[in-house]
Amino acid sequence: MNCRICKGKTEDFGQATVRGKHRAGYRICPACGFICVETPSWLAESYESAITGTDIGTVSRTETNSQQAKSIIELFFDHRAKFLDYGAGYGMFVRRMRDIGYDFMAYDSYCENLFSSQFKVESLAGSSFRLITAFEVIEHLENPGDFFAEVFGHSEALLFTTELVPSPPPPPGSWWYYGLDHGQHISFFTAASLRHVANRFGKRLYSNGTNLHLMTSGPVNGMLFKLSSNKAFYQGLHLLLHRPSLLGSDWQSLLNNPPGKSTE
Repeated sequence: MNCRICKGKTEDFGQATVRGKHRAGYRICPACGFICVETPSWLAESYESAITGTDIGTVSRTETNSQQAKSIIELFFDHRAKFLDYGAGYGMFVRRMRDIGYDFMAYDSYCENLFSSQFKVESLAGSSFRLITAFEVIEHLENPGDFFAEVFGHSEALLFTTELVPSPPPPPGSWWYYGLDHGQHISFFTAASLRHVANRFGKRLYSNGTNLHLMTSGPVNGMLFKLSSNKAFYQGLHLLLHRPSLLGSDWQSLLNNPPGKSTE
């Protein structure tokens, strides 16, 4: 099969057992290093629950992501702009970003929004955002090129997380990020494969070299971007810089327009 990122010829990269019973074949692209599952036939089973039961890091990850996103917005974007979290899951990140003063909306076609449902976007048609975030999304996608095309149709910048494939690439089953217990991770990226995506869409890629990445049209300071993923830096900035919270206005809006209220 051809690489789903650069269209080069892929090679067999071995097999592993997913969810204790499904045999998965993995392919690797010698050109860009992208690794994928060839035919993930178990996905319907894996997504009986949108958030896997073994993902117990949702709360701590939300706090980290929100502080890193705040740092990056303050360093490189207009904090007054509109933002979107793609694949928002339960909506916890969107609620947290609004709590600390940033106008975020949520988009997720597969998971019930529990924390920011009044800010859920049902369709991206006709909308645009200064920055779109996507935390732990692209490793779930069978055809990630479609995702990047959609995102860059609605924003010139994407901030996202995914763990980069180590060097040398670990065989299937020998790296925790393969997620064999839940089977939801099926696409695995290298820095080279992300650069290929960025070039395809006319973007520049900035990365901390492990799990936080930015694709954007305009230049940013690469060293500052890497610094924004440093815990001491983003926690310090979070403590020092405060924006007016949207919590009060969101609450008032909810009182004035409660769910189910008739507009007639």
